[in-house]
This record gives sequence, C-alpha cells and structure tokens, in this order.
Amino acid sequence: MKVNNKGLFFASLFILLGGFFVMAKYTPQETGQKIPSHQEGFQFKNVWQFSQKSIGFSSPNLADLNLDGVEDIIIGSGIFEHGGHARPIMAIDGKKGTLLWSYNAQSRVFATPFLMDINEDKVKDVLIGTDHCHKGSSKTCPGLWALNGKNGELLWDLRKVNEGFWKGDVPGFNTISKFGDRILFGQSGGGFEPRPPARLFIAHPKTGKILKEFKAEDNGEVYSIPTLFKHNNVWHALFGTGGEVVKGSLYLYDLLKGKTLWSLPEKKKGWISSPLVHSKEKFIFATSVDSGFYKLDFKGNILWKQKVEGFETYSSPALGNFDNKSGLDMVITTAKGVWPRHIEENRIIWMNGKTGKIIDSKVFGLNGYPSPLIFDLNNDGFDEVLVLINLEAKYPENFEIAGSMKSALRIYDGKTREVLFEKNLNGLSAATPIAKDIDRNGKLDLIVPVAGKLLRFELPKRTGPKVYWGQFRGNKGNGIF
Repeated sequence: MKVNNKGLFFASLFILLGGFFVMAKYTPQETGQKIPSHQEGFQFKNVWQFSQKSIGFSSPNLADLNLDGVEDIIIGSGIFEHGGHARPIMAIDGKKGTLLWSYNAQSRVFATPFLMDINEDKVKDVLIGTDHCHKGSSKTCPGLWALNGKNGELLWDLRKVNEGFWKGDVPGFNTISKFGDRILFGQSGGGFEPRPPARLFIAHPKTGKILKEFKAEDNGEVYSIPTLFKHNNVWHALFGTGGEVVKGSLYLYDLLKGKTLWSLPEKKKGWISSPLVHSKEKFIFATSVDSGFYKLDFKGNILWKQKVEGFETYSSPALGNFDNKSGLDMVITTAKGVWPRHIEENRIIWMNGKTGKIIDSKVFGLNGYPSPLIFDLNNDGFDEVLVLINLEAKYPENFEIAGSMKSALRIYDGKTREVLFEKNLNGLSAATPIAKDIDRNGKLDLIVPVAGKLLRFELPKRTGPKVYWGQFRGNKGNGIF
C-alpha cells in the first residue's frame, strides 16, 4: 500500500491546521475594541492540570469509575501519526487530576470513548478504537477494545473475537454508537491509494462479535459519526460520506431493512461533522464541509439551507435559544479558506432554527475544529455559547510546536453575544471540551483538552446552570436533542 500524503484521514486536518509549513497568527479585527469586563462570578478558576504529551484529538467522556461521587475523565491520545511515543487510552481522576489507569493503544485515537456497563459491575466500561498504523495495516492497528472501567483491563479485543472474519485492512475507527442492545461503529476508509471505502459494522457490545457489515451506497469514506435514532419504532442511522477533497452525501439508513431511505449529495465536497437529530420535533441539522448548513425533516426534505461561501467546517453544530423566539436555534464555527489553508479567520455563527436566518456572527481566531457547547449560566433564558478556537495556524512538526501553539476558550453571553469569559491556552485545540458539574456542588466545571494536557476549570459561583449541549454530540454523546 502507498500512503497518500494528499488524502485526508479524519483528523489529519487537525494535524495540518492551516497548511504545510504555513504559519499565521490571529490579530483581532476590532481594533481598539476591548473585551468587556466579565460579569461578577463568571471567572472560572483552574482546579487541576493533567499533562500527557500526546493528548490532542480525542474528545473526552465522563463516568464515575472509582465511585467517589465525582465523575472521572476518559480520553484517548496520539496527536501525531509517526514516532515512537506512547498513545494511551487513559482514565483521569476527576477530583484530583491524577491518572487512574491507562491502556496502550499503539496507534492514534481520534474517537470519543463510548461508555456502558458491559460486565454488570455497576461501573461503566470503555469501548474505543484507533487509527491505522502509519506504515499501513498490521496485526495491531487499527484496533478496537472493550476495557474494564475500574482498572483498564481488557474485556474483549475486536480483532481476536472476530478472527478469520474481520481484518484490519481499512483505516481508522470512529466513535461507537448504541441502539437497542447493539452497537454500530465504522472504519472510515480512505488514507491509502487506492482509497478503500468505509466499512460499517453492527456488533454485540458485551462480546464484540460482529453481527453485520454494510457500506455506504456510494462506497464513500465515512468520517461523520452516525447518529442513531428511533422513528416509527425502527432504528435509523444518519451519517455523511466524503471529505474536504472527496464529494459525498448525507444518508438516512434503515437498520432493520438494511437499505438507504434517502440521500442528500453535495457537488464538490463531503460531510465530516456528525449530524444532529431533534427526536421530538422530528428534524435534522447537518453541516457539509464547504459550510452548507441544512435543516431537514425525517423524509430528507430541505426545510432551509444556509451557505457561507469561502468557508469550511469540521465541527458539529449545537442547539440552543439565542433570539428569545420559540424553537431551537443553531450555532456553528467555520473557518475561511480551503483545506489545508485555514489561516485567515474563524467565525462563530448563530442561526434562527426556524428560518436559517443568521442572527449574529463573530470573528474570533483562525480555525475552530472543536464543536460549540451550550448552557445558560445566568438563567436568563438565553443560552451562552462556549467555543475553543486556535489563534495560530502552523505545521506542528513535533510536540513542542503543537504544545506551544496559541488557542483560547471563550464564552459568549446568550443575550448580548458579548464575551463573558476568555482564557488563553498554550496548545493546539482540536477536541471538544465538556461543560458539566462533575462533583454536583452547583458550580459548573469545564474539562478542556489541548495538545499535551487536560485542564479542569470551575465556576466559583453556585449558579445552578442549565447545560443543554455539554459535550461532543450533546449531553448523552449521541447527537440527539
């Protein structure tokens, strides 16, 4: 196999961050405009910092693994493809910020850990897969494992359980999703020439036994994490194909009948971000790479479309109330330019959920690959938006460069969209943070991953904030609102 250096594998976009050997820094456009003084009580304080050199792409998840009443953090690692550095899957004590356990994955992890109690010991276990090996397929990667949540010990290995049936000849595993008593996961495809199509699998979570395999109708690559939802008592999978250099379609797939119900093609590029589903109001929000923003019904009819020309996005949208009108609105981050040169500006865009009309737009940073988070800090009925944005774009040849790159966490007020809080960070940002009161003391916590470290911040004031979209793909991590 020959590695295609121009082809994108899911998250290589993060590694490039603006282009080969391109360097750029963010300079605020609003000359002379000061960030307004932060409202009293909204200055988050640092609780702890956990350092591990290869943290970077995997978005974290939460579960109380040591049963101390504080949720712990589970996260993958492996920021660079090459090199002999460790790439562990880790559980980090939410209270102390110390390592509970780690498991050597031997390859990069881009996926968010999927959590469920497999062995019925009342502690959630960890299911997660890796990227391909940088020298091609091997006997160890890509791999997918179930790990004991208490100690990180192996419960099952997909490769061994399905020996003779499954082999690691297609790059990368994306995040696992659950429906009923089954799980669905995919190998994204691409990465090599000729570019292999994605392979999607249905398996039993307690054993890892693969029950079914299928491909997208266009034989495309799938970097978009499938959103699984039940409609008319039938489970459906919603996902996109293609990427920033390969066109693709958004698909709704009937998991019972094993067939495509409808598709929505994009002419030039594909779909990388994970689509969102509002199960009660029965609509879909989806974003294509070239900043096509869609609201659809469950039959695939376009309710509205908004296009921001000259911009590209990889982050998933988030939902909240931003204009004091009935119905949910959408917010997204999108970067100006064409991959791999996102070096001009990043925008945070608020859209009316009913019409698609742009409510507001703010320029901040150069590129924002993490997805936004939504919560109401001051309980005024308007939802604040948290974004994690890179302020520099350059080719990070090593850990030191990636770890020293400038990024910033910013929270916008839900009503005025002025800045409530901003924290400058050292380190490339590519993974989505978490907003949740992990110790149940009434104070909102932020769990923030950047290159080489994981940070916990806490709001000093007990506001009892309402968190509506608190982590990658929502509060339950499944893309369902």
